[in-house]
Amino acid sequence: MATADYWRWVDAGRPFRRPPWLVELRALAKVHGVAFLGDLGSDDERHLQSDFPQDHCPFSYTEWPVQIAEYVINAIDLGRGEWAYRLIDAAKSGRAPWVKYVNIESKNYSIKRNWEPVPNPDQHGHVSGRTDHTWTGLNGFNPFVEQGSSDMQDWEVARLQWAAHMQETPSGDGKMLEVIEGGGATVPNPVAGRPYQLGIQLNRIEHKLDELLKQNGTVTARAELDAPAGRYVDAQDAGRTAPAGPVLPDGEPE
Repeated sequence: MATADYWRWVDAGRPFRRPPWLVELRALAKVHGVAFLGDLGSDDERHLQSDFPQDHCPFSYTEWPVQIAEYVINAIDLGRGEWAYRLIDAAKSGRAPWVKYVNIESKNYSIKRNWEPVPNPDQHGHVSGRTDHTWTGLNGFNPFVEQGSSDMQDWEVARLQWAAHMQETPSGDGKMLEVIEGGGATVPNPVAGRPYQLGIQLNRIEHKLDELLKQNGTVTARAELDAPAGRYVDAQDAGRTAPAGPVLPDGEPE
């Protein structure tokens, strides 16, 4: 059953923003022939209408390490391959600081367990990002090439810049705007061409604003679940007890 947060999101026009790392990872995957399997709701309404929405939803109950007010999707599904293990290694080394966890070939690798693998039903590659890096890009890192040559080539950087612009459309007054789901209203989106360090500063500014909005009541925390108590995949992240029941494939195990 869909949550109250889902219906608030629908009433708002189904807005969402993709983090730069997600836009860039999807574009690089296409360049290197890796299948894109979904991001928003994993292109499936069952994720969006879940009684415990997770990172494919712009109102996730598993946001980590902080809860954010903005509607951001923080997960992408791609075809499986060695890229996933290169990304895990980069996350361990700090080269990819935006990674929260990766699911690949029946294993979950999470920063919250120091990247130690645990069983997971996903065979495909699933990547979830941290909510303190919603303006962070790949910063030249390319997980789709062999180690030792994992920096992007100039043509790949140009391709990513184009991909970022394809997520946007210019308005009549010249501002860059992101298209809302369904082609309705638009919201400002200054992602394209944004330098990496500016993204870091935007991360900090956004979360300070989120805290101020929550303090004055302008933005409320995610709706509490009314369903019977029971442990659920990753429920502890959001400080909630979720309903017992089947776990969606992209869930992160405790």
